[in-house]
Amino acid sequence: MPMSSSELESEVMERAGNQCELLVLINKTILEVRHELGESGVIDVEELISTVDERTNDIGELTDISNDLRRRWIRALDSSNESPLVQYSRFISERFSSRDEVETLVKNALEKEDQLLQKLTCDYPLIGLSANQLHHECIADESNLPLRGWFEDCLRLAAETHNGIRTFFDTCLHRADKTGQSEILAPFLNDWEKDIEITLAECVNLANVFIIHAQQENCAVFATHIVMPITGEIVVNGKTKKRTPNTSSQEIMAMKKFDFLSKKYRRFFDPRNIVDEEKNIAAVPVIISFEDIRRFLKFYNTFWKNISEGIKPTGSHPSQDKNGAKIIDLKEAASVTSRPRKYEDREPRISICRTGNQFGKFDLRIDQDGAWQVTFDFGNTDYEKTLDCTRKICTGIQSGHLITDLSEVVGKDDADMSRSGNGRYPSIMGAKDVEGFTASDRASLLGSAIVHAGTDIGTRSRGLKISHHFAEHTQNGYQMRGVEFQEIAKAMTIMLTRNIGN
Repeated sequence: MPMSSSELESEVMERAGNQCELLVLINKTILEVRHELGESGVIDVEELISTVDERTNDIGELTDISNDLRRRWIRALDSSNESPLVQYSRFISERFSSRDEVETLVKNALEKEDQLLQKLTCDYPLIGLSANQLHHECIADESNLPLRGWFEDCLRLAAETHNGIRTFFDTCLHRADKTGQSEILAPFLNDWEKDIEITLAECVNLANVFIIHAQQENCAVFATHIVMPITGEIVVNGKTKKRTPNTSSQEIMAMKKFDFLSKKYRRFFDPRNIVDEEKNIAAVPVIISFEDIRRFLKFYNTFWKNISEGIKPTGSHPSQDKNGAKIIDLKEAASVTSRPRKYEDREPRISICRTGNQFGKFDLRIDQDGAWQVTFDFGNTDYEKTLDCTRKICTGIQSGHLITDLSEVVGKDDADMSRSGNGRYPSIMGAKDVEGFTASDRASLLGSAIVHAGTDIGTRSRGLKISHHFAEHTQNGYQMRGVEFQEIAKAMTIMLTRNIGN
């Protein structure tokens, strides 16, 4: 039985209050423990984590935050870098000095008509409450209209995107019911929708981080990284060869340290921090700007508008066979791919795709990786293009100075973006000087970075092995054997191609 509005409000208040209190308590306890342990002159990080974890255990058990995430929070809050979590913690400590204030903000958020902010407050209180508070502050601050306009733009685009996502999946569920495929498709579609909604929460998360950071410094730049596999095939002088971890290590190490960046940014570019040859992965550094987030949300909003408008609740969609799959046209240059079984070297897959001359090709995929695992792949993040983009941006910055001033970044577009002197404005979405780097490529790279940055705040139960590969719900909430995935892919084809009338 669904909860009443008062019961929901009470539950969200309790959970949000506990999460905010936990972050503040961890920060406070770290300072106390460091002071105590510091008297001996030696502070062991694991000992510090264990002690803080033990002292915050009572409040920690009241939240829905896992022990693993709590320990990661302690480690992050103890570090000297300005990670998103550190900024959130400082912001929450300053804004929410009592549980009464948290409860008031929860009540106000749940009374708003914005369904996305309501959902974020319920599912991800730290993100939702911060977004609501920051939105209130931006409206109240008449002195900084560009920043206010930017944040309102981001929240509006995120809300519109959320509507597009809901429309697509509601239509799929309606069609599944009409075609007799609801029993097998409903759990899968609901879980997939939840995974996609997490990525939207992570967009708002990074928008929050930018605003919080901007309140402390006149800075419009955020440095992070994405985790990518460093094995596979590459083409060199027209010949295909296997890429080895060692080759990739040399490639990244050749980027050297970028002394033009401040210390907190430079750590992302240190090869000792970003290559793990044993796991065959590399954390490729990226620099993101304020405008990148807004531009990505604009791109993602267009994607979901096309997808939701392309699928109709009635009628049927034409299909064609290709590479062992059904390619189902949804109009608006959108399609769904349904491949029930492995075909040659292509894995079983269900994907939503949008293509176009200026758009490139962008898709969201569920791939079956092995008999017991499915993975949600976000976009088409290419290792070589990502490295090339990072090199181009950093080489350009290295030749002059990094433009980070808010007034030179916020509210600007490609036409009037400041390039005064030898300055360089770092932008993934604006990286047009990388050969073959389409709008889709840029969105995939930026989306991967947004997803990776979100893990700190607890949007996912654990860290990501590869930034654009994850499945919090589709993999864990609905474990699928290979035969079940085949049946789901077949049901998707029936649901989309069968005419259900008016």
